[in-house]
Amino acid sequence: MYGFRMATDERDQLDVWFAFKSAIDHRCPVRVSFFKRKKDARRKPVVDDYGNPVFVKVTRVVEPYELATTDSGDHIVRVVDRTPENEDSGPEYRMIKLKSVAVRYGDGHPVLTRMLTHGFLCPTPLDGDELHPRKGALTQRKPGILLAM
Repeated sequence: MYGFRMATDERDQLDVWFAFKSAIDHRCPVRVSFFKRKKDARRKPVVDDYGNPVFVKVTRVVEPYELATTDSGDHIVRVVDRTPENEDSGPEYRMIKLKSVAVRYGDGHPVLTRMLTHGFLCPTPLDGDELHPRKGALTQRKPGILLAM
C-alpha cells in the first residue's frame, strides 16, 4: 500500500518528538512533510462534497527551536521555515502540529529527515537572536560565527 497518513497515533507523535528533539540538540535543520488545509483562491478552506476538510501534503526545510504543548493539548514544534510559500519573502516562523506530520503507510515511519551535516542558517531564539521584524531580511550575525555552506 502506498501513500501517507497523519501521525495521529501517540507512538507516531513520540517518534516525531524525539526526532525534533535530536535535531534541536544537534542544531541541524529538518526536511519534514506535513499536511495542511487546502485553500481556494480567496484563501478559504476547501471541503469535499461530504463536508470533510481537504488536506495537501507539503514539504519544508525547517530549523526547530522549541517543542511545546498547546492549551488544547496538541504537541507542537516551533520552527524557522527556510522555504516559505511565497518566493519573495525570507525565512519566517511556523508552528507545526506533530499530529499533522506525514507518516508512510508502507513502513509506518514519519517523513522527516534530520540533515546532520548541515547547520542552522537563520537566527533562532536558541541563539538569543530573532528574525528581522519584516522577516524579509535576517538580522546581522554575531561576530565570530562562521556558517558553512
